[in-house]
Amino acid sequence: MELKESQNVGLAHWQQQNRQWRDGEVDGNTQSQTTPRPLSPRKYDYVFRKLVIDKKQLKRPLPLTDTVPMLIHGWRKTGVWPTQQPTV
Repeated sequence: MELKESQNVGLAHWQQQNRQWRDGEVDGNTQSQTTPRPLSPRKYDYVFRKLVIDKKQLKRPLPLTDTVPMLIHGWRKTGVWPTQQPTV
């Protein structure tokens, strides 16, 4: 059974949220007020502490491409991230 694109509301919603998180786009239009700014690695400690340790909400969106490296940096620093990768 195939769904028409207009019937697949969940997929459309996911795609919209993914665009917003990844690119700061809303309905195909980039909005300067909500566009995530790149995060300097020098600010990883500060943002990790505020977001993860202090559980504070960020004032601006954080691009996914900066979020993952910032989290890994913070997890390594706090000892949560494994120091050695398992060998296969």
